Amino acid sequence: MCFLSIAVVSGPAISGIDLTPEKSVAIDDESPFGDIGGNVTGHSNISKQGYSLKPGIPGSGVHKVQAPDANFTIDSVTGNVLIVYTIRIPELGYLTESMQVVNQDSPRELTFSIEDAIISSNQLKKMKYKGTAEVVVRKNGASRVVAQESITIIVG
Repeated sequence: MCFLSIAVVSGPAISGIDLTPEKSVAIDDESPFGDIGGNVTGHSNISKQGYSLKPGIPGSGVHKVQAPDANFTIDSVTGNVLIVYTIRIPELGYLTESMQVVNQDSPRELTFSIEDAIISSNQLKKMKYKGTAEVVVRKNGASRVVAQESITIIVG
């Protein structure tokens, strides 16, 4: 069994520190995940509801991003393929991802969780924001959207 799970946070989560990369990095043979060039077929479930920004530890100045898990069921897979669950809040310039590299030895039922994702509280000026949740398959520098939902993120 071989799988890898990584959480990536992007955007100005802490005042004065921006973790957003200046350029995008193509997923290819130079990938830190190894040779990403296989193929996968399957389907994914993404919830339309349950997204929120909850206050973190009092005095921390951050809100925690809370999102329902996304599921991906593999029908078939060859080689190594990167599957990514992404939450985007464009108005805040915010993005967070959960990734898994899968191959023929991977479990057929995958769960993606957004954990430890935060955003600076002083960025939040409204009680709700529009966003996007999606599951994407990446291979050889190309991406294919498997599932996508328009979501509302409630500030609580």
